[in-house]
Amino acid sequence: MRQDGLRLVMPRLVIWLLLGGGVGALHGWSLRWTVSRLHPGAPLRSVALVLGGIALRWGLAAGLLIMALQQSPGAGLLAFAGQWFAQRGIVALTASRG
Repeated sequence: MRQDGLRLVMPRLVIWLLLGGGVGALHGWSLRWTVSRLHPGAPLRSVALVLGGIALRWGLAAGLLIMALQQSPGAGLLAFAGQWFAQRGIVALTASRG
């Protein structure tokens, strides 16, 4: 009986990890895109890009975590872990390229 329940729960948890990774990767790429378009000569445009990017990234992250936590605490933790590792991976990849 325990094995059957575990087979049903594991795919759902893996989905949350993958969704978290996707949102985290989108976050990292969005941050990189925003930083690449900042210009000292256009401070208002730069502020608008930063604030718009923050709203988009935080909204996606919050939405995913809210949905995952409604499912279960484990789903929330896995979604958060996926986001965290993907963000750090994107930053590491882009930092190594320069």
